[in-house]
Amino acid sequence: MRVLALTALTIALAFAPVRAADDATEKELKRFQGDWQMVEVTKDGETRKGDKLKDRVWSFKGDKLVPLYNKDDAATIKIDPSKKPATLDILDKNGDRVEGIYKFTGDDTLTICGRGDSKRPTEFAAKKESGAILFVLERVKK
Repeated sequence: MRVLALTALTIALAFAPVRAADDATEKELKRFQGDWQMVEVTKDGETRKGDKLKDRVWSFKGDKLVPLYNKDDAATIKIDPSKKPATLDILDKNGDRVEGIYKFTGDDTLTICGRGDSKRPTEFAAKKESGAILFVLERVKK
């Protein structure tokens, strides 16, 4: 009986870090939920802001990302908040993957920097010829 209890305890302890990581990921994923207005996009060192982005809204529901300006272009996201910086992968319906990093500033600003060439950015920048795109989004208030 002691061997069975010890085995059960060992198994429970082995999976505890996985559960804690899953809980942290679920908690972080909840921060994404809702609609986010693009307020700034930088690619190749060139930045677009303001009225040029007024129709650019992303909606996060669970692990789904839907650009409201093109609802057929839905994607699945996978985050890892334990990484420094936190990572975000976006997999679109065609199987194309964007590997990125993200950060929240407070609860209402989300910054994502990504690349589609399997070279995850290491900084929040989209310099000329870097291949990165930097998005700054603000939560849409209801």
